[in-house]
Amino acid sequence: MATPVRDAVAAEQRFFQDGGDTDHGRHNMHDLSERDTHQQQSITGLFQAAVRAQQQGLCQQAKEGYLQVLARRPSHFASLHHLGMLALQQQCMGEALQWLQAALQERPHHVQALMNCGIAWLGLAKFKAALKSFDLAIKLNPQYAQAFYNRAIALKAMGNLAAALTSLDKAIRFKSDYHQAYAMRAQLYLQQMQLQSALDDWHCALRYQPNHPVYLAKQAYVQHLLESSLQMAQQGGGQQGYFSF
Repeated sequence: MATPVRDAVAAEQRFFQDGGDTDHGRHNMHDLSERDTHQQQSITGLFQAAVRAQQQGLCQQAKEGYLQVLARRPSHFASLHHLGMLALQQQCMGEALQWLQAALQERPHHVQALMNCGIAWLGLAKFKAALKSFDLAIKLNPQYAQAFYNRAIALKAMGNLAAALTSLDKAIRFKSDYHQAYAMRAQLYLQQMQLQSALDDWHCALRYQPNHPVYLAKQAYVQHLLESSLQMAQQGGGQQGYFSF
């Protein structure tokens, strides 16, 4: 399965493969190309070693590797981006934002960097800023399910439940097995006492994560609420407001 880390490695390798000088007719340009190639190989090696360390959970070693790359090439986008991702993993949102914004200075339209920047803003409870980042990512990739999901988190935090539901609808449309989106939508339906819709979404979430203990508990809870609600309606009560959640 592709991951942002593996994608970054592949993109970096393509960048260096395409970046050599093609003018072999002049001796001085050929020498320059050889020097550039050596430097690029050195940077590539450092970067790949840092990525491997990150994949193995060696965060400090990975960070030091990315910083070594930046010492040689301060504008190295992938290292800036990965430092941002490392900081996100460690819940250092302010630091993550600094690295990610530096990365976006180099590539303003990089969708994953915009996404991660939005996640950092979410962690800082800056929901309008997060929403702006997610909207920019969606503008560049209109079928970016994760951006719609994170956008829903920001909208929910801002109290706009209707817009959050719409965003989750789109996340699920573009990623039909997105169990986290089903789960979040179920929670929003439950807040609005749309019990059948909530139950349907818990069923969907469990279709893709059948042994998830939280999903199983939530499904059972909503099933109980729905059955109790129907019983009250049959008895002439119909007072759904008695239920708390």
